[in-house]
Amino acid sequence: MRESPAHHTAKLIACSLFVVLFSAVTAYYRAFVSLATYDDEGTMMWSVKRFFEGSPLYNQVASIYGPVYYFYQWCAHVLTGTPLSHHSVRLVSIAFWVAAAFIVFLLAYRATGSLLLASFTHILAFRAMGFIGEEPAHPQEAGIFLLAALGLACFARNRAWRATMLGALAGLAVLTKVNLGVFVIAAVSTGFAYALRPKWLRTVASILASCGILMLPVLLMWGHLPEGWAVKFCALEVISIASAILIVSGASGDVPIGLRELLAAGAGFASAIAALCWFALAHGSTISAMIDWTIIKPRASFGQSWYLEPHIRLLAPLWALTALVLAYCARTGRIPAAFLAFVKVGFAALAVALCLTDRYEALINFGLPLLWLIAVPSGHAGSATEDRSGRALLLLMAVTQVLYAYPVAGAQLQFAAVLMIAVTAICLSDGLAWIRNSWSGDRPFVPRTGWVAWGACLLLGAAYLGFAWQAESTYAGFQPLGFSGTRSMRIEPERAAPLRALVAKVNASGCGTLITEPGLFSFNLFTGKPAPTGLNNGAWMVSLSAAEQESIVREVAQDPDVCVILRQDMVDQWTRRVDVSSQPLVRYIRENFRSALEIPHYSFLVRKD
Repeated sequence: MRESPAHHTAKLIACSLFVVLFSAVTAYYRAFVSLATYDDEGTMMWSVKRFFEGSPLYNQVASIYGPVYYFYQWCAHVLTGTPLSHHSVRLVSIAFWVAAAFIVFLLAYRATGSLLLASFTHILAFRAMGFIGEEPAHPQEAGIFLLAALGLACFARNRAWRATMLGALAGLAVLTKVNLGVFVIAAVSTGFAYALRPKWLRTVASILASCGILMLPVLLMWGHLPEGWAVKFCALEVISIASAILIVSGASGDVPIGLRELLAAGAGFASAIAALCWFALAHGSTISAMIDWTIIKPRASFGQSWYLEPHIRLLAPLWALTALVLAYCARTGRIPAAFLAFVKVGFAALAVALCLTDRYEALINFGLPLLWLIAVPSGHAGSATEDRSGRALLLLMAVTQVLYAYPVAGAQLQFAAVLMIAVTAICLSDGLAWIRNSWSGDRPFVPRTGWVAWGACLLLGAAYLGFAWQAESTYAGFQPLGFSGTRSMRIEPERAAPLRALVAKVNASGCGTLITEPGLFSFNLFTGKPAPTGLNNGAWMVSLSAAEQESIVREVAQDPDVCVILRQDMVDQWTRRVDVSSQPLVRYIRENFRSALEIPHYSFLVRKD
């Protein structure tokens, strides 16, 4: 019996409310039990604080991130009159976490038509987005939200609306993190090139776009290519992109792109860029300073001097070559539909296992070369949509944005896994649909799908409840910090006591200005002590020039009430254990300050005199 539209809509709403409710509860408890030692949260909050106080972005507020981050923090705090605090920025992060995971739920449902599979995809993506709770107040929260929205926009039914949304979201991605925006533009441009209607224009555009996207990993990693890890990463990406292009170029798009759609995409992109740039310029920024801090300095200061390489296995490029051969055979029709269906299911099963065990690095090694499976016709229309153009766009976006893990492969690995999880769900839907349709009948070894579905629903419900209960139990076992602006925050008991002692010592010492080495600006916020004017970056030993440090030294030398918090292991991490003792500000601190308190990992320094 066919389900009525009203009943179907009711189930969708109920399922949506369920996943949003339990993910919100889990995200709340998870986001309020973290305080990263490298304190990106404090650095971002300090830059937002200075921006709220009237300092122009990029001219006086140093930041390698685009104005999107400052715009939504401005909306959340200035427009609502909410004071900036660790509590308030974590609520913003929770909203992004829950919203981004829900968009992945909608993406999976739109592409598969299965609420069960969409819920399973949601829980995998929500777990992968755990970096938002571990690193709150970081622009990655907006980046993953935009990436999920781009994935959903790939399947918009209206051609003009699809193009407009892709263009606008790409513009917002550029002004969130430039590298993410470049990867999105490369993927969307290539997808559009292969969907153009005039044959001659399609040929020219697809050749140019393919060459560009294939060269992107090489150009991006050029400075590290003499190193083995970069060679393996670059080879894995180039071969995986080649497999994706091979499949996309052989598929006939069902949503052709013409001049109207190109203009719509361009208008969306230009409107987003203009609106966010106007926001920054209206608050005192300049275009030259924005370009310098968001494009030039990140490449010069961090891309080469500080990086964290992913562990790409030696066999990964060879595995990618094998997958490329398989992709060629699939395109030329040399592989039976049955074999492809089982490959899709096998790929999805192993990818799910890797996600459940938090092995996202292994997922990239294994899964990246097989993402092309999403754009191979399934043989049976088992999914809710056989939107070939949408699948092609999602494929290109998923395979390209893994480059986000260069040059720093920390939480970026989980970031890169989110769209891969969506691709996995669609491949699983395709494979199971083929098996179900091909093995229909009264075979005794095929279980009744109704009982399987109910069992899976119960397991998923138990998983949601388990995650929420585990998060609440962890929260209950931690201790509140009790500092200004840390309402609801808790951390491990063994960390709470030393931090309280350190903050109490700073407040009792008569300290007027607080320098942290490296920049750990949460201590400035906890104590209410200002930092020197030019000190506004976490890794200032890496990012500030000698002249900029000399300017800070001159300012500090005139202030008798300066004190310092030093965390040497974080200095070593940022500098990769390179000796920075000759740098002006570092040398000044070493020569003019002595230790007044030593606690685990931290030293509190006051002037020697």
